[in-house]
Amino acid sequence: MNPKLREAVLHTCILPAQSHTDLGWLALPLPHLMRLQIGLPLACVLALTLPSSSALADEPTIKTVAKGSFVAPQFSPDGTHLLVTGERMHGIAEISIASGDVRWHLDEARVGVHSRYLEDGSIGFRAKRAGRMRDLALTRTGAITERHEQKPTVFAHGDKIYLRGASGVTKVGEGDRFFAPILSPDGNKIAFTGLATGVHVYNIATQTQIRVGAGTSPAWAPDSKRLAFERTEDDGHNIVGSDLWVWTEDAGATALTNTDGRIERHPSWSSDGKRIAFDDDKGAIFIATLRSSR
Repeated sequence: MNPKLREAVLHTCILPAQSHTDLGWLALPLPHLMRLQIGLPLACVLALTLPSSSALADEPTIKTVAKGSFVAPQFSPDGTHLLVTGERMHGIAEISIASGDVRWHLDEARVGVHSRYLEDGSIGFRAKRAGRMRDLALTRTGAITERHEQKPTVFAHGDKIYLRGASGVTKVGEGDRFFAPILSPDGNKIAFTGLATGVHVYNIATQTQIRVGAGTSPAWAPDSKRLAFERTEDDGHNIVGSDLWVWTEDAGATALTNTDGRIERHPSWSSDGKRIAFDDDKGAIFIATLRSSR
């Protein structure tokens, strides 16, 4: 059972059994628990013994694509490959989803920070050339060309989020120090993260801000209605757990995964909105195929 769910059940169910100071009975098999006269409601006993897989009835099917030292996967426009980088954002590689074969394109420090697929299937990235940082593209033929980026519609500066529009630049977001803004594909909403308050969504038309909740690494689905993000746990020093969540304005945030043995991070959507790629703390890459549009 997922530790977070188990803790919630314990807080709800443990009161009738407070006289049982030795909680070793929680590890007993279900038949033994049902024979104990400890005053626990049957529903609580069943909840405490359910396997992890039962926690999410609509949990996606998950496929391991590759194992290594990879992070931050992104789907290619045609959905056949994943763009990844290595530890500390070193290098750029592509992984074939069908075969798991890995092809490294660049072996440079930090080039993975701004790497992404462009609309034509080439790979955009930033790297130092001729003494300064430049916006570059790796074409499908292997050539590297310089490209000229337009000024971003949304950007972060000094722990604040700014929106560039026809009337100039305006600040958005209140109540925290914010970073990593992501514009929705339809251009109507901005997702960003607060240092203390987690993920937020700002509606540009209505100028309203919604707090999604605890989490980081938000990623918009192609329909601009769904937002995937990670919700992590730490021990004060290291991340010890992480699940993926999906938020919509109508339904709020719901858990997409519920796993004890895998730290799931950095979600990214496929162009059809049916799959989410992610990595784990061991450098493996996975794809979750959704069972519904959630």
